[in-house]
Amino acid sequence: MPALNQESNLPPLFERLLGLERSLGLPCEILVVDDASEDGTLSVAEAAARVHPQIRALHKPLPHGVGRAVRFGLGHARGKMVVVVMADGVDPLESAVREFCGRVLREGCHLVLLSRYTNDADAATIPMSYRLFQTVFRLLTMKLMGLPFRDT
Repeated sequence: MPALNQESNLPPLFERLLGLERSLGLPCEILVVDDASEDGTLSVAEAAARVHPQIRALHKPLPHGVGRAVRFGLGHARGKMVVVVMADGVDPLESAVREFCGRVLREGCHLVLLSRYTNDADAATIPMSYRLFQTVFRLLTMKLMGLPFRDT
């Protein structure tokens, strides 16, 4: 999980993830990628790692970036399957992780994605500037590359 200034969110998230590990009956490794936080994110993750061997705290140096943090974590993962979750705890972990694991293990999927915007009410929260930028980017990509990108 990429984590930037998430020290207060980590303890309840660890409980949720450890509970999921128990309920799924699958061994797990919880990687916390501290993205050069200015708060105690790294120390909270390190303290949890001392108590729970399945938690590993990693420090990623600057520059910040969720994509960089995810790639950094993937480079350190030891498992056969990876589920990326956000450290803010807003993802519906209890249902999503169970479904992701099922899709990969039972259905043979290589990639399973969760979008916070599949629900119309959630999609309404996307800022207009972001929508405009994505529309222009998508149109330019389609025109320049000659490919029908629906979403980047």
